[in-house]
Order: sequence, then structure tokens, then C-alpha cells
Amino acid sequence: MKKVLYDYKDVIKKLPLKDKYTKDELLINDFLMKYVYENFIEELESLDNPKEVLLIPLGKAVEEVLCKLKEQGIIGENQILTGFPHPSGANVNRLIQFEQNKENMIKLIEEYASFK
Repeated sequence: MKKVLYDYKDVIKKLPLKDKYTKDELLINDFLMKYVYENFIEELESLDNPKEVLLIPLGKAVEEVLCKLKEQGIIGENQILTGFPHPSGANVNRLIQFEQNKENMIKLIEEYASFK
């Protein structure tokens, strides 16, 4: 079975929006959530075995949106690599955040790999 890792950071780049969104702004922004429901989910479901794809959100705002989709049953329980920092140079805490979450991320990836 072929595994696909998909990075959705380019999706936001294509939209004519401001540079940064906090998690709360993403969740309450009707335009962005409409995009998630009308495009992201459709694109995810077009992949082979979409419930077996590991999603790596780059930042807390995207992570919160994916967690909301998980709560709604659209994304599986162990499909989201939580705690991965946004790699932007503007994220001065990215190395600290990575170190703090490293063990949990390794555990989730190992569980994901052994489950498949």
C-alpha cells in the first residue's frame, strides 16, 4: 500500500489573504472555513485511502482547523501530527516548540507507521 504525505501550506498561499492568521481567526473566518469544507476536504478525499494519510499542519492555526475536522469525524483520530511548529523564520519559538513536542511526534509517527 502506497502512503501519501500531503502538505497543504500552498493552499493558503494561493488565497488573496493577509499574511498571518491566528487559530481563532481561521476558525471564525467564514471565507477560510468555506474553503476548507468546499476544497480541502474534497481534495483530501480524492487521495487514495484518505483516512490513512498523515496530515502535518504547519502551525497552530492549521492544527486547530484539522482538529475541528477530526471532531466532526472527517479526519481520523491519529491522522494529525500535532505539535509541529510553523517553520517560518518569524516563528522564534519553533525550535523550542519542536523540542517540547518531539517525543510525542515521534510516538505518533511510529504508531502511524506500524498501523499501516
